[in-house]
Amino acid sequence: MLPFLLPLLLASCAPMTEGEKMVSAGRKIFLRRCAPCHGVHAEGKPGIPSLKEVTDRFTDDAIRSFIKTGRGNSKPRMPPIRNISAQEVTRVIIYLKTLKPEPVR
Repeated sequence: MLPFLLPLLLASCAPMTEGEKMVSAGRKIFLRRCAPCHGVHAEGKPGIPSLKEVTDRFTDDAIRSFIKTGRGNSKPRMPPIRNISAQEVTRVIIYLKTLKPEPVR
C-alpha cells in the first residue's frame, strides 16, 4: 500500500507556486479584513452582497476603489478599509478572482 500513498504524500509536500502564495495571502487578508461582513466564504449576508462574482462585475480598479474608499449610500454601507497597503488590496483581488458562484439547482 505504501507505493500508492507515496505520490499523494509527495504531492502534498510540493512547494506552492508564486500564484498559489498570492492567493493564500489574499485569502488570509480577506478572512481578517472582509469576512466579518461578507462571510468566510464571501457568500454575503442579508443586506451585504456576496463577493463570489465581484470580479466579473467590476474592474480591478473599481474593486480597489471600493476597498480604499468604501461603497454605497444606503445602510449598511461598506466603510473604507483603513491601514491596508496597495499590495494587500492586490492580493485580496487575486483571491476574489478564484471564487466561483454556487451552482444553481
